[in-house]
Amino acid sequence: MPIGGDVPTLLQQQNHCTVLRSELKEREYLVMSTLDQARMFLADQPIEGPGEPRKNLQPKTDLTPEEKARGLARAIRKQTGEVMERWERLKGHMGGWQSQVERALERLQELQSSMDQLDLRLTQAEEAKATWQPVGDLLIDSLQDHIDKTMTFREEIAPLRQDVRIVNELSAELTPLDIQLSSTAARQLDQLDMRWKLLQVVEILPNHMQILEQTRFSTHISFLPSLGLSTTFSSYSILSTLAQMNAAFNIS
Repeated sequence: MPIGGDVPTLLQQQNHCTVLRSELKEREYLVMSTLDQARMFLADQPIEGPGEPRKNLQPKTDLTPEEKARGLARAIRKQTGEVMERWERLKGHMGGWQSQVERALERLQELQSSMDQLDLRLTQAEEAKATWQPVGDLLIDSLQDHIDKTMTFREEIAPLRQDVRIVNELSAELTPLDIQLSSTAARQLDQLDMRWKLLQVVEILPNHMQILEQTRFSTHISFLPSLGLSTTFSSYSILSTLAQMNAAFNIS
């Protein structure tokens, strides 16, 4: 049975392991007592050499009681060895399987917890982004406030990059353990990566703020003639101011 690829499946497998462990424990007394009885019987039987069973071999109808007893002892000795070997193999397989399930469950729970936390933080960022007005709908007086808001937003979502990296690293660590994510878990991981990429469209704020500054610049220029000011001189002043702001915003 392959290792489960999500927490619910692994929890079911862990419960199955617990039930099997309990059943093996209940049957262990019967198995061991039967083997003990077999050993006690064999202890009273003579030990045959490798070639002894083939000596004086007679047809079954002519077997003496001693020969029948030796034949029975050989059969019991063989079955005792096979039962012990299979019993130990079963317990070893059960223990190994349970260890794999528990190790996988620990890793998957860590991954699921990280994905749930990332999902919550992405949702909060997406909700904040959804409240933004399009640049074209902003009033001139609110442009600076909007620029400040975008700068703050960039700082707030910056830690999400680390969260996304951790989630993908935890997922990559499952491969050496021969654990394949279920379709549900894999789809959730893909969706988180896609949502982060879409959110980063806002993180590329220099272009966003450049649009805002160009809008402000164009508006100022349109008012200059009505104020009797020189367009050339004022343009130079505004461009100088924008250059300072761009440097502060690290806009390239």
